[in-house]
Amino acid sequence: MRHQVSQWYRDAKLGVLVRWGVPSVPAYAPSELGGPLDILRDHNARFYFRNHPDAQWYLNSLRISASPVRRHHRKHYGDYTAYERFARRFNEELPLWDPTRWAGLFREAGARYVVMTAKHHDGFLLWPSQTAPASPSFVAQRDVVGELATAVRALGMKYGVSYSGLLDWTVQPRPVRDFADLRLARYPVEYPGYVEAHLTELIERTAADVLRIEGGLPAGIARKVLVHAYREAIPDGVVNGCWRQTRALERAVFGLPPGRRLLSSRIRAATLAASSAGCGTHGDIAVVEYPAPVTKRPRPWEYVRGLGRSFGFNAAEPSSSYLSGVELVHLLVDVVSKNGNLLLSVAPAVDGSLCREQREALATLARWLATHGEAIYGTRPWRHSEGTTADGLPVRYTSRPDALYAVVLGRPRMLSIEFPDLDLDGVPRSDATSDEDLFDVRVLGLEREIDWREEKRGVVVDLPGSFVPAEAIVVRFAWRTAADRAASSFYTDLV
Repeated sequence: MRHQVSQWYRDAKLGVLVRWGVPSVPAYAPSELGGPLDILRDHNARFYFRNHPDAQWYLNSLRISASPVRRHHRKHYGDYTAYERFARRFNEELPLWDPTRWAGLFREAGARYVVMTAKHHDGFLLWPSQTAPASPSFVAQRDVVGELATAVRALGMKYGVSYSGLLDWTVQPRPVRDFADLRLARYPVEYPGYVEAHLTELIERTAADVLRIEGGLPAGIARKVLVHAYREAIPDGVVNGCWRQTRALERAVFGLPPGRRLLSSRIRAATLAASSAGCGTHGDIAVVEYPAPVTKRPRPWEYVRGLGRSFGFNAAEPSSSYLSGVELVHLLVDVVSKNGNLLLSVAPAVDGSLCREQREALATLARWLATHGEAIYGTRPWRHSEGTTADGLPVRYTSRPDALYAVVLGRPRMLSIEFPDLDLDGVPRSDATSDEDLFDVRVLGLEREIDWREEKRGVVVDLPGSFVPAEAIVVRFAWRTAADRAASSFYTDLV
C-alpha cells in the first residue's frame, strides 16, 4: 500500500531548495550551450557530462580532461590549486551568512517549505556531523542545516533536508562521464554505513518534514528500515527524491560495455521524455527536473528546477537564461494546475546573497501571490487542467470545494476575457449550497463588481477600463447564497 502524501504538502504548492556550498566559490559552469535538456537533445551523454551546465558539478567536471571547467580552473587558479582550497574559502566567508534573512526572503516569496542541501555530490557537510568525512576541511564551521531550520520554522514554514546518497566524490576519485557511471557508481565498503549514519543523524537533529535523497542510495542500506524509522519519528513527513539502489544483478548486466551503452541510452531517453526520473523506491511522490511542458498526473508530484540553467550559482550564466518574474508565475500556476508542487532551487553566492536576477523574479512572484494566492495554496486540480481564451491566451484551472479559478497566462487584447466552452455547471459546489443559490464571478485584485455573461460560445467576463493586468489574471467562479451576495471577498485563509 502506497504511503498517503501529507495534507500539508499537498496544500503548500511552493517550496524552496537551497543549493549552497563549496561550488559557490568558483561559481562556474559552461552556459553557452543552454540548459541540461538542451544539451541532451543535441548531444550524447559523454558530451553532456563534459559540458555539465550545473555549477554544483564543478569537482566532477574538473576531473574530466578537456572540459570547459578544467580550462577555466587552469586559467583562473592554476593547475595545482586543489578543490579543498575552495572549502577553506567557503568557511572563511561563512560568518557573513544570515539564516534569518534567507528565511524571511523565502517566506515573502510565498514558499511554504524550505529544503536545505545538507550534502551534495562533492561530499562537503553543512552540519557538524558526529560521523566526519575523510577530510577535516570538508565540514562547515557553522551548523548551516540546524540554524536555517530554526529560522525557517520561526516563520511558520516546514523544513526539509536533501542529501546526496550514492555520489560522494571525496570517496569516488573517478569522474562521472555518462549515465552508466552515475547509476553504477562504486564506493568503499564502509561508505553505506557512513551514509546511513548521516541520514539517521539528520532525522534526529532536524525532525525534517521532507527527507530528500539525490542520486540514489548505495547498496547495503536497509531502505525500508530507514524509511520506517523516519515515518515513526515524523508521521506527516514526506520521503522525496531518488531512493533507488543498484542491485548486484544490474551491475553484472550493465557493467560490460554493451550493457553500459544500453543503460546510458535508456536514462538519457527517460530524462528527455520527462518521465518519473527521481521517483525511486520508497519515494512518496514522482520528481521531475526541468521538463517543459509538464503534464498532469493523478498523484501529487514535484517539479524541480533552478531559477537559471544551473542549480548552483554560476557567475558565468547570462541574465537572459534566468526565469523572469512573469515566467516564474506562469510556471507555478502550470505545475499547480496539474497536481504538482514547484520546488524552486535558489543559488546563493558564496557570501549567501542572491544575484539580481533571482531577487527580481522572487519579488514578482511575491507580489502576485499576495493578491492571487487563493488560486494556488490549498487548491486541487480541476477536471480540466488547461484551456485557452477566445483570443488564444493559455488558461490554467485550479479548484476548491466551492470555487473554480481560471488563471489567464497573459494579457488580453480587449477589455474582456472569453472562455469558450466553459460549462458553469462544472464549477465545484459545496453541500451548503442550494438550488436557489446565485452565481458569482470575480477577478482577484478587483474590489468592484464586474459584468459577465454566459453566451452560446462560452463565458465572457468584462474588465473595467482602469484594470491593469497582472502577470496572470485570475477569474474566480463560485456558487453563493443570496445572503452572501453583498460579500466583497471570498478569500480563503492561506495554508
